[in-house]
Amino acid sequence: SNTSKDSSYKYLPYKFPLKSDFYVTSIVFENRNVEINYNYASKNYHNGWDFGIPIGTEFYSICSGNINQIVTTQFNDLPFNLSGNTTGNYIRVKCDNGLIASYLHIKANSIPNKYRIGTPVKAGDLLGKTSTTGLSTGPHLHLGLTKEDGTVLDALDYIGFK
Repeated sequence: SNTSKDSSYKYLPYKFPLKSDFYVTSIVFENRNVEINYNYASKNYHNGWDFGIPIGTEFYSICSGNINQIVTTQFNDLPFNLSGNTTGNYIRVKCDNGLIASYLHIKANSIPNKYRIGTPVKAGDLLGKTSTTGLSTGPHLHLGLTKEDGTVLDALDYIGFK
């Protein structure tokens, strides 16, 4: 099997980030042909999973850890071709085993106010709601998982599906 699991990081296992129905719109390590714009052609190498779901769908932390980053640059629920916003809104959690989980394209003001850099979270805690912000072509949750050095991993390799 072509697994990307790194044995130097403890397997916890993680939880799936959604409790509602979804469809997979892009897979990790895929070379896509997304019409964003030629300046962002590198974004067609995909570093996470995209789960198509309606705007406003709640998503949850896959791991226990601490809030590592919160970025909110976009206050409307519009894809890149309408908003022109390349960054969008995202939240990152540094998991207890050192890996970093990223959740992209989220709805402005949907992250609970109690969250700051360093705030502890448990696996399954609500992190926010989905949208289409930043380099997005429609409503979805982008789930990424990396090592601290930025090496891309397959988040689904770390989730304990029962």
